Amino acid sequence: VSTQSTGTVRVSSMEALAAKKRSLSHADTGSDRGQRTQPQNARKKPKPSGKPADAAAKAVSSGRAREINAELQQHCQRKQLSQGVACLKAAEEEGVADAVHYAILLNTHVRCDDIGGASALLARMERDKITIGVHVHTTMLKGFSAAGDMANATTLLGRLEKAIPRTPKLARPNIRTANTYLRGCLWSGCVEAAAGLVERLEAVWGIQPDSSSIEYTVQLLCQSLRPEEGLELAEKWLPELNDDEATAATQLAAMRAFLLLGDSKAAAECARQVRRTLQTPFKGDSRASLSKAAGNASGGKRGWGSLGD
Repeated sequence: VSTQSTGTVRVSSMEALAAKKRSLSHADTGSDRGQRTQPQNARKKPKPSGKPADAAAKAVSSGRAREINAELQQHCQRKQLSQGVACLKAAEEEGVADAVHYAILLNTHVRCDDIGGASALLARMERDKITIGVHVHTTMLKGFSAAGDMANATTLLGRLEKAIPRTPKLARPNIRTANTYLRGCLWSGCVEAAAGLVERLEAVWGIQPDSSSIEYTVQLLCQSLRPEEGLELAEKWLPELNDDEATAATQLAAMRAFLLLGDSKAAAECARQVRRTLQTPFKGDSRASLSKAAGNASGGKRGWGSLGD
């Protein structure tokens, strides 16, 4: 074979080999196309769920809400109403405002004697279906009472009473709510309103009056020169409540009323009762102990401080 023919054979062999490879490759591709694409479709990467990002966002939101809570509390204690309003507005814009923030600002309005602002904020909370706890209504009652607006206080109390059957137990008006209203009655001289509420506490509210409830109401009755009714109410409840301080206070109020009525004999008997009570060692703070034993909110005079002052 010549050199020329050898080169020709080599080239022809290489071309044939390349053609065979192309043929095999084409056959492979055609037969396996479905098998190759199917696993690729089956192995698609799952879409990220976003849960870690959501959890992080919630953590940041919760932390910011606590910061705003602390700021609002500080403005409330310092009676900085305009700063408190601005703080809540910022919380709303950030989307982290919650029911606690609104409750604190309402208390700030009351502490700053802005009863109109507090009433408007309460109406807004009701309209926007923001959760309203019993402490919010009690604070609003305190504001109305301190302003001498017993008409609005009575209207609000009536709404709360009507809602008791369909209100969860922990959200119902409690003894502190009642005593807040009774103290307003004492300031404004609303005798019948106070006496009526004490009668309804058991029947409608499902709670018993405490010593502060009785003391406020007896003082009102005695101020209206009805000491017999006052003593009758005290004798009904105070022995069971076992509160020497309230017993002495009610006897003293009755003594003053009897003196104004010119009944010196009855006044002298009340004075003897006061002396006997004062000579006996007091049995301690029965208001706090009774509330603790019953697991209820304290409604005594000391409980007023925690509502705003």
